[in-house]
Amino acid sequence: MPASPVSSKSYAVSRFGVVIDGMDLTSYVKNVEGGLHKVESTKEQVGSFNHPTNHLATRTIEPITLEIGLCKANPILEIIEKIVNNRQHKRLNGEIFHADANSKSRFEQDFKRAMITEIAFPALDAAGKDLAMLKIKLQPEEASFRAGDGSSIPMGSEKPQKTWQNNSFRLEIDQQGAVTTHVTKVEALTIGVTAKPIQRGGFLLPEYMPGQIKMPKLSIHVPLHHASSLIKWFERVSAKPSSADGGGYESTGSLTFLDTTTKKDLYAITFEGIAPEQMTIVKSEGGAATLKTCKFDFYLTNLKLNV
Repeated sequence: MPASPVSSKSYAVSRFGVVIDGMDLTSYVKNVEGGLHKVESTKEQVGSFNHPTNHLATRTIEPITLEIGLCKANPILEIIEKIVNNRQHKRLNGEIFHADANSKSRFEQDFKRAMITEIAFPALDAAGKDLAMLKIKLQPEEASFRAGDGSSIPMGSEKPQKTWQNNSFRLEIDQQGAVTTHVTKVEALTIGVTAKPIQRGGFLLPEYMPGQIKMPKLSIHVPLHHASSLIKWFERVSAKPSSADGGGYESTGSLTFLDTTTKKDLYAITFEGIAPEQMTIVKSEGGAATLKTCKFDFYLTNLKLNV
């Protein structure tokens, strides 16, 4: 009798478990990758022999990339908020389980002392239909892996989260007379955390020390016929610099994620020291039926999460 389709499949990409600091985060995670050792080789010339020899050299651990659902109940958001708002870094330990179609463990990874080095909030589009997912990168200092023992993997203990969609948002600029009620797109906001490797004698893998937090650019798209107030702001900064002397051209603002009814605030990112750097008008094409839009790129001096 032939094996059933389910039992004959050794692996399934949709079957995995993620546990960080004892917290089962599987319910929130959309995908996960990385976290394995990487060894780079080097060539060495020996005398006049025309074939150089190869040998293994630098050892590193690939970053772990997680895409997780935006949800207030997600404990990862609390850790990220402390990093960005208060510069309180935390080392994370965890496990990743890869399973077969029957949710039995076939491959397992452990990681220790991982730093969060990148935090990417999703791109927002008023005409979009995708879920709003948060992407983070972790840089472990230690990692190990092994074949799974066939036990059942953690499959998430939380109830299914209420999904946040990328088409429900509100962008506000608090000064400079800018009107942002017609913003159609906000590009992804990626916050970087510098991780400086420190190589110690006698150890193959480096330690990582947190450094500067790199603020993202804020890029928005607006229909040209609704962009007059933003154009005037950019004009004061770029074409009439004398009127912008003394730093009076900066403003503050916020980006708020809304529920699907657009009546309830779910999460907010506040901006400090924001000003336009560049304005771009979409390429003109004869015969095109789409509305002409423009893009504004702003620098951010600082931002705060969920305050």
